[in-house]
Amino acid sequence: MTTATSATTINATASTITTANNNATIDIQSSTKGPLEIFSHDPQLSFLSNLLDTGKLALYENRYQDAIACFDDALGNIKSHLLSTISLYRAAAFELAGHYQLAYNDACSAIQYANHASAEGYLCAGKLLLLQDNLREAALNYHRGVTHVPRSNPSHSALVNMQQTVAAEIDRRNTWKLPYDVVSHIISLLSLKDRVHFAATSKFWRNYIFKSAAMWHTLDISPKLSTYSTNQLMMAATKQHVRKLKLYSKEALNLVAKYGWENIESLVLDIGDWLGSDALVRHVFQLNHRSLRKLALHKSPLLGSHSFLADALTACPGITHLALDTHPSDNLGPPTINSQSLAPLPDILFAITHLYITDARVVGYLPTLLQRCPKLRHLALAKHNLLRNDSMILRTIHQYCPHICSFRYGIPSLVKSYRPPGLLLSERKKSNGGKSDRGLKYLAYFPYDGSTVDDDLAPVIEANHNTLEAIYLDMSAIVGRSFSSVTALISLGATQLRELQLYNYILTGFGITSPEIAAEHLCGIFQACTSLEVVNLRRVSAVNNDVLDALGSLIHLKRLHLAFKSYSSTSVMFTKEGIRHFFEKTPHLQEFHFHTENPFIADEILYAVGGHQGLQRLELWSDSSLAVKGVSEFAIQMQNSDLTHIVFRAPPYLSVIPTDFAKLGMVKKLMFLELRGYKESGVLKHDLLATFFQQRSLTLNLHGMMERQLTIILKRGQVTEEYLSDQWLDNFHHPRIIPQQVKHAECEQKCASASTEWMW
Repeated sequence: MTTATSATTINATASTITTANNNATIDIQSSTKGPLEIFSHDPQLSFLSNLLDTGKLALYENRYQDAIACFDDALGNIKSHLLSTISLYRAAAFELAGHYQLAYNDACSAIQYANHASAEGYLCAGKLLLLQDNLREAALNYHRGVTHVPRSNPSHSALVNMQQTVAAEIDRRNTWKLPYDVVSHIISLLSLKDRVHFAATSKFWRNYIFKSAAMWHTLDISPKLSTYSTNQLMMAATKQHVRKLKLYSKEALNLVAKYGWENIESLVLDIGDWLGSDALVRHVFQLNHRSLRKLALHKSPLLGSHSFLADALTACPGITHLALDTHPSDNLGPPTINSQSLAPLPDILFAITHLYITDARVVGYLPTLLQRCPKLRHLALAKHNLLRNDSMILRTIHQYCPHICSFRYGIPSLVKSYRPPGLLLSERKKSNGGKSDRGLKYLAYFPYDGSTVDDDLAPVIEANHNTLEAIYLDMSAIVGRSFSSVTALISLGATQLRELQLYNYILTGFGITSPEIAAEHLCGIFQACTSLEVVNLRRVSAVNNDVLDALGSLIHLKRLHLAFKSYSSTSVMFTKEGIRHFFEKTPHLQEFHFHTENPFIADEILYAVGGHQGLQRLELWSDSSLAVKGVSEFAIQMQNSDLTHIVFRAPPYLSVIPTDFAKLGMVKKLMFLELRGYKESGVLKHDLLATFFQQRSLTLNLHGMMERQLTIILKRGQVTEEYLSDQWLDNFHHPRIIPQQVKHAECEQKCASASTEWMW
C-alpha cells in the first residue's frame, strides 16, 4: 500500500476529512479533543504544589533527607511534566490563533519533555498535522503515540482510534489511480503559474488544488501578474498554508497585510518601488514575528535607515537566515552610514545561523551583530570600503562564532557564486559519529584590494585544520613575508580537506608587486593534505614537474584545473614528460582543465592525456592562438575510454584539421564537443558533421551500440550551436523528416546568485 502524504481537504474549524472523489465525509472530530479539552485532567500543578509543601514541612521538622527527596522530585516534575503541560497550553493558544505550525512545534516539545509518553501531546500534534493537510505525518504521529504511551493511560484508546481512522482514510485515498501523495508531490514541483493552469482544467481539480496545502505552501508572485490577478490569487489563498513567499511589488506586500498572512516562515522581498513602504514592511514583520525564520531583502533603500535593521531583528527575534543583498551598481543611496548614528541592536543573542551581506549600508553593524550570533554557521560578506579591517572580522568570528562552518569573504560576485562540493556534502551529513559539530569546513577569502591578513588567517587554519573540507584563497591575501598560513597548512595538514583552490588576482606591474607562492610550498601542501579530490590553481605560476609529481601522489584526486597568467615569463614550467608522468600516476582522475593566456602546444597535452581510460572531461583553453593537430592518435588511444566531454577554446584563433577532428567520433562515449574560435578556412560544419556521421554509423553497425546523444558547438563570431543526436545525423544525410534540435542542458546553465539559495 502506498502511503498518502496529506489529506485532500481539511476544514480547519470542524476538523473533518473530506473524500473528494465521492464527497463522502469522515467526521474525526468526535475522536479528537479540542484545544482546551486536553487539560480537563491536569494534576501536574497540584502535584507540584504538594511536593513543595511536603518538602518545606520536612525541612521545618529537620527531616532533611525527606526534604531533599521532595525537592528532587519537584525539579524532575518541572523539567518533564510541568514543561510538557505548559507547552500544550501554549500549543492550544497558537491553534486558536491560527498558528498551526507553531502549535505543532509546541506539541512536539511537550512530547519530548514527557519522554515521549504524553498521550495529550500526540493527540494535539496529530490534530494539528491534519489541520495542515499532512495526513501521512499524522498517521506516523499516532503510530508513535500508540507505541510509546502505556496502555494503562486513559487516552491510549483515543490514540488507537485516531490511528485506525487515519489509516482507513489513507486506504480510501490510495484507491485513486494516482495516489494522493504522488499528486501532492507533483503539485509542489509546479510553478505557481502551472499550478493555476492545472486548477483550471476542471471543477474537480480546482476544488482539489485550491484546498491543498501544496498549492499555497510556496508562492512566488510574479511581477508580470496584473494587479487584478494578484489580488484574486492572494484572496483565494489559505493563509494558514502559506509558508514561503517571494514578492516583487509593494501592492502584493500590501495584500499580505490586508489578508493577515501571519504564518510566513520565509520571506523574500525584491521590490522595485520601495517608496513609502517602510511602515508596511514593519507591519508585515510584526504580523509574522513568531513564525518568520528566513528574510531576504534585495536592493532595499530601507537598509539606509539608521534603525531599520535593529527594528527588524527586534520584531522578529526568531530569524535564522538573513540576506541583505545590494549590488554596488544599484546605486540606491550612500554607500555607508555613519556608524555613530546607527540605532543600537537589541541587547539579546540572535538565533541567526545563516548571514549573507553584500549591502554596504549595514556593515557598520557587523562587529556587534557577529558578537551576538553564537549559533552562526554560514557567513558570507562582500568586501566594502568601510570594512577595511579584515583582521577584525577574522578575530571576531574566531572568538564569538564557535559553530561557524563556512565563511565567504570578498568581492560581491565571488561571494554570490561559490558553492563548493565540500560544503554541500558536509551539510548533508545526518550524523557525525558523535563528534562535535564545531569547526570551519569551508573558507573562501577574496579581498580585492591586496590587503594581507596572513598572521590573522593562520590561527584560523590552525584551529580548524582537522575540519576544513574546502578552501578557496587569494594568495595575495595570505602570502606574506612569514608565509604563516601556508606554513600552518603544511605543518598541521588537513585530513578532511577535499577541495583546494588557490588564486592570484593581484597583477604585477604598474608599481604593484604581488607575492608568489613557491613550488616547494605547493608540494608541501599536497603532501600534507592527502584527501584532496579537487585542485584548482589559477594564475599560480610555480607549477613545475615537482608540483605535478606531488599532485600525482594524491590517490583521491578527481579534478585538476591549471590556469596561468599572461605576465609569466614562460608559458608553463613543466615539461611534456612531466605532465605525461602525472597522468600515468592518476588513473582515477576524471576532469582536466588547462587554461593559459600565452601560446602553448596543445599536442603535448593530448600526448600526455592519451591512453588515460578514466578521464571524462578534457578542456584546453588559450587566450592566444591555439593549433591542434595531434587529434588522430589521441582519438585512437581514447576510443574505449570514459571520455564524454571535449572542449577547445581559443577565441582569437583556433586552427584545426576537420578530418582529424572528425575522428573523435571513434570515442565511443563522447557526448559533447565544443570548438570555439576556429578560423574561416579551418573547419566547415558540414564536413565535420559528415565525417562524424560516418564514424558514428560505423561504430553502431560494428558494435551494435544504442543511440547516443551528441552535442557539437561551433562558435565563430556570432554563436552557432548544433545539438545533435545520432538520429539527427542520420537525417542530415537522408532527409526524410525535419530533425528537431535538442537543447543540451549544459549549454543553458546560468550562474544563479547564492544569496537566497537557502530560502526555498
